[in-house]
Amino acid sequence: MLPFHITRKVAKRHKKRCKAICFMVERIAIIYIESEVQTMRTEKKELNVQIGKRLQTVRENSGYTQEAFAEALDIGVEHYRKIELGMYGLQRENMLILYKKYKIDPTYLLTGEKNHTFDVEMFLANCSREERDKFLDRMLIYMRKLMISPQ
Repeated sequence: MLPFHITRKVAKRHKKRCKAICFMVERIAIIYIESEVQTMRTEKKELNVQIGKRLQTVRENSGYTQEAFAEALDIGVEHYRKIELGMYGLQRENMLILYKKYKIDPTYLLTGEKNHTFDVEMFLANCSREERDKFLDRMLIYMRKLMISPQ
């Protein structure tokens, strides 16, 4: 067995080494967490950009202005414009408003996946004359817009 004073010196040396190792491990953990947070921010930013582009496409295809959507969401036009640019995220509550008012599918906004199909022949065969006329009018307006607007 070692004398007490030698054991004490060894213990102090190990204690200093342990503190240094603990400090390095903590520092590595902090760097890793900061890196993960930055990655999450980047991914969130990219998702906001994708949602904004899809929202803009849907809005333009439907023939609405940024002002109309901003008013529906009860936000300023500048704020809405930044949502379309991906600078701000689209809140869940606002997705719900867009769905209820304009029938914009939140799944499409989030993922880009269209989860429905539309059979024109089936629709026309099973709708009233008024629904058919309204549908055809909308289609003609949409087609005219596609033909007139520059690509």
